[in-house]
Amino acid sequence: MRYGLRALLCVGSLLLGVPSVTHATFHITSISEIGAGFGNDPAIQFVELRLDAAGQTNLMNTRVTAFDASGNATKGDVLHHGTRNSYLRSEGPLVAAVGIEDVVVVATQDAVLVSHKSASQDVKRIVEQLEKSGRELHTTHRKVYRPWGAYESIDNGDKFQVKHITVNPGAKLSLQMHHKRAEHWIVVSGTARVTCDDKVFPLGENQSTYIPLGSKHRLENTGTEPLHLIEVQSGSYLGEDDIVRFEDTYGRS
Repeated sequence: MRYGLRALLCVGSLLLGVPSVTHATFHITSISEIGAGFGNDPAIQFVELRLDAAGQTNLMNTRVTAFDASGNATKGDVLHHGTRNSYLRSEGPLVAAVGIEDVVVVATQDAVLVSHKSASQDVKRIVEQLEKSGRELHTTHRKVYRPWGAYESIDNGDKFQVKHITVNPGAKLSLQMHHKRAEHWIVVSGTARVTCDDKVFPLGENQSTYIPLGSKHRLENTGTEPLHLIEVQSGSYLGEDDIVRFEDTYGRS
């Protein structure tokens, strides 16, 4: 189907055209251009397109955002006063807008984007600046999706990093080892099966375990609900490339 949409911005990474982007918002120039699948409500102005597992968009992966009487579309923790014809979105902190018009404001865990609606196509100029500056945001975002689920960086500093790991039901990470870091795992909710060298054992809510540096280890979700776990890494180097995979369900090396 031809959408006839103008790319407005990418929510979740703010990087238009970067392969890791999985969520984008588009401005509709005419409601009739997207077909009958969204109905004929003239108040509908924005459609959010999500990629499916195959990397394709379709009507089943869309959400529609309607404008209010002042022409504003909002999502998340947003307050506004005297604001017109604007798109305001938060995926974390409170966004408050006062006395603005024709503005796009998107706050994610990674960054905040503020743009006039007429300049939305120039988001790519920010991407170019990120590329030139070598900032990690261009390639690594706070929340990273994997075939087994996702991880989100909560905090980091000299020789430590804290992550929130989510493992989908029935999924498992690769059997792996790290040369330069050890890990502490604390289960927040769900049921895990842990492999650490020659030991395999269950780990439930409020239980924890230690993965020594150099140990072969694996994490599995044996339950029917997502497994949520806090991982505390410590070591001389904490980069994602410090990994040796011995077995992997998803064919990664």
